[in-house]
Order: sequence, then C-alpha cells, then structure tokens
Amino acid sequence: MSFLIVFVVSYIIGSFPTAFIICRLVSGKDIRTLGSGNVGATNVARLFGFKYGCITFLLDCLKGFLPVFLLIKFQSIDSNLVFISAAAVLLGHMWPVFLGFKGGKGVASGVGIIIALNPAAACVSLVVFAVVFVLFRYISLSSITAAVLMPFIMWYFASPLKIAAFVSLAAVLVVYMHKNNIRRLIAGTEPKFSFPKPAAGGGKKEGM
Repeated sequence: MSFLIVFVVSYIIGSFPTAFIICRLVSGKDIRTLGSGNVGATNVARLFGFKYGCITFLLDCLKGFLPVFLLIKFQSIDSNLVFISAAAVLLGHMWPVFLGFKGGKGVASGVGIIIALNPAAACVSLVVFAVVFVLFRYISLSSITAAVLMPFIMWYFASPLKIAAFVSLAAVLVVYMHKNNIRRLIAGTEPKFSFPKPAAGGGKKEGM
C-alpha cells in the first residue's frame, strides 16, 4: 500500500469536521463564531451540553482509532504505514482541509490513536486526565498533563521504540496546540469547566 495513499486517506478522515457539523445540525450556526471558536468537543459541550460534547469526542476519537487499528490489523504494529496514518489523522484533526486548516487541538483523535496502539496505556492516560480534571476542573490542564505523561506511560507498558517515539512527538504537538491555554493557566485567567444549559451561544475559551 502506498505511503501517499495512506497519508491522504488518513488526513481526510482526520479532517472530518465533527464539531462543525454537530453545531450546524443543532443550531444552524458556525461553531467557529461561538464560544471559544475552537472546533472541538469541549467547545461543543460548553455550548450545547454534555450529550453533544460526548458525541463529538467519541466521533473524533473514532477518527483516530479506525484507520490506525485497521492498518495494525492488516499490516502490523511495527509497520511504518501505521505511523504515517496516525500522524496524518492527527494533522487532519488539527489543520483540517475542510475548515481552512483551522481545527481542534488533537486530544480526542489522539486518544483514539493511543487506544489502537496500546489500549492499556490509553486507559491509564484517561485516568490521569480524569484525576487532574476532578482536582482542578481545567480541561486544558488535564489534556496537557495526560499528553506529557503519555510517552512515559507507553514506556511503562513496554511499547516498541517506534510507538514511544511517535507518541513523544505527538505529545509535543498537542502541548503546542494548547499554548494559549498555557499562557492563561500561568496568568490565572483560564476558565474552569462547567456545563451550561444547552444553548447556541456563549461559552468560554477552551477546547480540544
């Protein structure tokens, strides 16, 4: 299978604008003009409630999981095609061709990729996310912490070197996408997460 074909197909899958479409279906509006303007599950949850936030997260997670899982199944976990696909999906989620290359922060699709690569490590990472969120109520801090610890979690589960290297690079990219959140966390202006009543407007700055 051609590296180019795998990259293009995976990138298009990653570019599927889940949050944008859900917002259109629910409100008829462009999510980029609402709340934080971020095309991710957190902004959807802030705007329309827990149900729609979960749907967005799960679909974005599926974008990362499906192509990587299928390649592992029909190639092997050590295949370079697996990492080409994983990288392309992540890039598509962050810089989607369908939305002018302005997308989400890679967390949900990243979770799907990790589930495909190492389900046990993914579970630990989700626990880390949940613990940090319960303690501090910042989605961004939870995402950043899980991303930073992910390479060490993968190492603990004795993942192949290729996987550990890919996850390390992906973690750096996810942290970079949260640079504005990091500035607000340092300044003490980052909003804590809370679910509003479903609505088509409002919201605070933060997103996946």
